[in-house]
Amino acid sequence: MRTQHTPGEWLTATDGVRTLVSVQGEGVIAVVNQGLPHHSANALLIAAAPELLSALQNALNVMAGVATGDLKTLSKDSPAIAQARLAIAKATSHN
Repeated sequence: MRTQHTPGEWLTATDGVRTLVSVQGEGVIAVVNQGLPHHSANALLIAAAPELLSALQNALNVMAGVATGDLKTLSKDSPAIAQARLAIAKATSHN
């Protein structure tokens, strides 16, 4: 599957009036006005979008494995589970 969005880690930064979501060297991807409700949470969710997409794609592969009887995909140490946890953490915290 070909990536059709700006690759790389998306980061947030504030300038006192708004929160910017950007990729180093690629410029600003999104601007979230700090006057909007939940602006920080919205910016974090946007910044986590690439990781969330990748985690969802891997989760789909795990679910497909379960559907075909490949129960090895259910390991609690599965890379897909770790990836999903990291993506969710990025989308919901200031880490």
